[in-house]
Amino acid sequence: MRKFCFVMSLLFFSSLAYAQDPFEVIYLIPSDQRADESKLNVFNRIVKDVQTFYADEMERHGFGRKTFRYNDNIRVQKGNHTLRDYLGKGHKLWFEFWYGQIANDNTGDIVFLAGTDRLGGNVVGRYNYLTWGRDGKPGGTEFGYRLMLLPALRPGYLRWALAHELGHAFGLDHVDVLFHEGKRRVMGKNDMITSVDDLVFTLDEAIILDKSRLLSVLSTPRPPILASGEIDADVNDDGYVDLSDVLIVRSAIENKNTYDTDVNGDDKTDEVDVLIVKQKAMEAIVAAAPSLQRKRILTGTWGALKRRDTH
Repeated sequence: MRKFCFVMSLLFFSSLAYAQDPFEVIYLIPSDQRADESKLNVFNRIVKDVQTFYADEMERHGFGRKTFRYNDNIRVQKGNHTLRDYLGKGHKLWFEFWYGQIANDNTGDIVFLAGTDRLGGNVVGRYNYLTWGRDGKPGGTEFGYRLMLLPALRPGYLRWALAHELGHAFGLDHVDVLFHEGKRRVMGKNDMITSVDDLVFTLDEAIILDKSRLLSVLSTPRPPILASGEIDADVNDDGYVDLSDVLIVRSAIENKNTYDTDVNGDDKTDEVDVLIVKQKAMEAIVAAAPSLQRKRILTGTWGALKRRDTH
């Protein structure tokens, strides 16, 4: 009995974890290909842009900023098969990722396949699924596993491809009418679209999306606030805001690191975060400097300060 309760607890907590981040993002490296880990930041930006697009469209239609959750810690996975096998035999990919889901799971994988700019059938995206209803019978959409496959060597067009395949995962079908309000509909054939700004959902599609258990309103993260009410720009938590913090944030724009570099809490690390940390570092330098030195620092440039610090 004790063993049974332990197993049920594992299943319960596993379900809770998946409920928060139902989608994993994976960079799949076929056995005859090599990984290019510089692409991880590109993939993360693509998924983030699509996540924001869904939130913007759902809010535009009056449903709040509903969108999907995903784990932004992209997993690099060495595949068991060659690229040719993955392109030609879908079941090899399927059984490599679908581990068998428990009845109340709602999970999925977004897989970027290394070594190719097209999938089998000359497409830029593919959606596979195994879903069931609340009664446990196949054919329903309340629970199950979804797999979105995308070619890693075609990053310019992957925003539309991912938005489209996720649309299937959330209950949408293909459409014949390609335009709406002067923009391209996500569920039409738009494989040359490079920006989510050119895409749109209709109200009818938003109504369907609103019913998906995989979409929810994401809470807006708040920036770290000190007792004084100031934004905490001490990224590396060494007790100082200085050049080291600036360099960490600057590096995080292109390369993911372990620090919380989203200083202003807008859910992304960009030049705004760099400018905030620069300003805080300048304020700290001025506060600590003698009055004579303070004047020289205030009239200098950030580049000059950087050179003084690094030599």
